[in-house]
Formats: sequence, C-alpha cells, structure tokens
Amino acid sequence: MIYILYVGHHTDTLQHLSAVCPGMLIPLRTLQEASLRIAGMRERYDTMLLVEQTRAEEQCQALAELHKRFPRIYILLISAVAPTGEERKNYLQAGVSNLI
Repeated sequence: MIYILYVGHHTDTLQHLSAVCPGMLIPLRTLQEASLRIAGMRERYDTMLLVEQTRAEEQCQALAELHKRFPRIYILLISAVAPTGEERKNYLQAGVSNLI
C-alpha cells in the first residue's frame, strides 16, 4: 500500500490530489499530525509526504526532525513561488527530496 500524506490548507491542491490519487491521500493540518500518523503505520517504506511551504525556518526544523525519525519517507515541498537560495539549501538539509 502506498501512503500519500498531504500537510497543508490549500483546498484546490487538496481536491486535485484527491482526484489524482483516489483512496491513497491522507489530508493533515500539521507536521505533528503527520509524525503521529507515520508512527502508527506498519510499513513506512512506501510513504510520500507532500508539504505546503509556510514559514521556512520553523518548517525546516520540523521537517529535519521528521526526516531524522523516519529517514525513508519521501518528502516533497509544494510551493507557489520558488524558495530563495538559502531557503532551498535549508529545505534540502532538512530532508526535502523535491519541489513542486
């Protein structure tokens, strides 16, 4: 089973992802909720975490802790604008694998 966790508030993105990935998408509000949900999963190898970009510093710290706890989780950042050079570096160091 593939799990796709979506952390964010943008309803259009959530509706689109729900249509593209029916039955696989788990919408969540915070990274703390995502951490609890992942901890409860038996198989974490097929898990993708889609995260809307918010405040970069706080988010990078939370993502780094999440990545350290669950290193096999594939993390994608969803952003309307490209992060600055420093933000991009911080997201990569936090464990983000890709940007959409």
